[in-house]
Amino acid sequence: MKYLEEIKDIDPSLLVYSDETGIDDNEVKMSGWAKKGIRCNAIKKAVRKLRLNITAALCNGKLFAPLLFEGYSTKLSFEAYIEYVLVPELIPGMVLVIDNASFHTSSKAKKLVEAVGCRIIFLPPYTPQFNPIEHWWAGIKDLIKKAASKTKDFYEAAIKVLDRTSAANLINSI
Repeated sequence: MKYLEEIKDIDPSLLVYSDETGIDDNEVKMSGWAKKGIRCNAIKKAVRKLRLNITAALCNGKLFAPLLFEGYSTKLSFEAYIEYVLVPELIPGMVLVIDNASFHTSSKAKKLVEAVGCRIIFLPPYTPQFNPIEHWWAGIKDLIKKAASKTKDFYEAAIKVLDRTSAANLINSI
């Protein structure tokens, strides 16, 4: 596989995996506790009012450069993330690994990454198993749902989770 051939000689500490995920304010935890023999029910809002998008990067087991915003990922939001959030955190020689979402192929984003001495490698289509950050999103979303169930402010719950989340403490929280 071309991708595996491309990364085999790269120092793993230089690989930066980035991706985004979305979460709606009407999502609920899919598990809970109830007395034996009694069904555990949850109330789910019928209408979604708020969709949050989280974009971040993972390198050396650490989640960094997070961006939380309302709405959906677009080419413009991705370019803004690269320019104002991720690029200032990159060290020359790092390799950004991202999937083939259409907005990831932005020539502006490529130029911004290359301008700081880094490069981009694209994952093969339909291979989220090669992007370690994909594995963190489910855990982060669960933590946000749990925090949101204790407050009325969904956005605030998401910020609190991102503030305290790193790959290390995420493992201990799940």
